[in-house]
Amino acid sequence: MDNLKYFDDIAQKWDEIVKHDYSKIDFVLDMLDMAEGDKVLDVGTGTGVLIPLLLKRVGDKGSITAIDISKEMLKVAKKKYNYPNVSFIEANIENFSAKDKSYDYIFFYSVFPHIGDKAKAVENARRLLKDNGYIIIFHSESRRAINELHSQIPGLSDHFLPPIDEIMDILDKNHMECVESIDNEDMFLVIGRNRLA
Repeated sequence: MDNLKYFDDIAQKWDEIVKHDYSKIDFVLDMLDMAEGDKVLDVGTGTGVLIPLLLKRVGDKGSITAIDISKEMLKVAKKKYNYPNVSFIEANIENFSAKDKSYDYIFFYSVFPHIGDKAKAVENARRLLKDNGYIIIFHSESRRAINELHSQIPGLSDHFLPPIDEIMDILDKNHMECVESIDNEDMFLVIGRNRLA
């Protein structure tokens, strides 16, 4: 079973079987200086778990572009969040095409293990970020728990979350600095900031 088929097949049941710790998500969002009018790219949006929380921060003047490789996941998300400033696009972050410096924040929430070429994904994300924009790679569970879970799922058994130092190395090669990192039993978080050239 390939990655895309797994997520297409499970999309309709996803919200019933996957639970998110909203207090941890809010904890991370509160670290960021998000403001009304900000433009956000939500990579691997799935059924759109981040969208209502992001909308509270960017307001009507802001916008959210939600991308996912699974059209079935996007169908569910679109039904739940039909807002004029939220757009849904079937796309892979590794080659997602948009204007340079389009976004203030790019979120990889609960998706980074599923990205094939992580270095290419970060490189493209960096191109899409405004000067001093942020990439947020985040899981509301520990790296160990995420990797153990994926190892038991056919089709996802090689979808691992790399150690923080590997992600920091990718950020550094793309002229980004790590401004926050957490790797404990509660969560996994890397926040990278786009350095001015």
